[in-house]
Amino acid sequence: MALDYAMPLVVTTTMEEYVGLTIQDIQDVAPEAFQARFKRGVELSCWDDPALEADIQEKGRKNIILAGLTTDICMFWAARDAIELGYRVTVVADACGTMTALGDQVTFDRLRGMRATITVVNQIVTELVGNFGTPEGQKAQKIMGDEIISKLGGTS
Repeated sequence: MALDYAMPLVVTTTMEEYVGLTIQDIQDVAPEAFQARFKRGVELSCWDDPALEADIQEKGRKNIILAGLTTDICMFWAARDAIELGYRVTVVADACGTMTALGDQVTFDRLRGMRATITVVNQIVTELVGNFGTPEGQKAQKIMGDEIISKLGGTS
């Protein structure tokens, strides 16, 4: 969605040599954002990198949509610090996860208390386009069909 709608896409990684690279889908779909990723060592918050903070400020956005490999670490620290820096943060809950349902629940509860908006991918997509009857909405509907619904694998 970010690429098709000219929204800035920022990719970060932590401890690549230990954890590994960003998921292959992001590398494939957004190779430029992946190449320009912010690589961190052991810092948990991407906001500890002054270059990332400067890059985000330069983009001039006040709303940030976040997802992360892990809800309770990757996404939590990015969301918490973005909120503290004055950004309006929306977390896409089904685009990250922890090892337990409790881990997700506790993290989302804490972030709600910090005034983050917790949503799911279908909600954020429809919020961004507002109407599937428009050309932009039809493009979003196709992306959802190709990239989300088609990959649910027989879930009904």
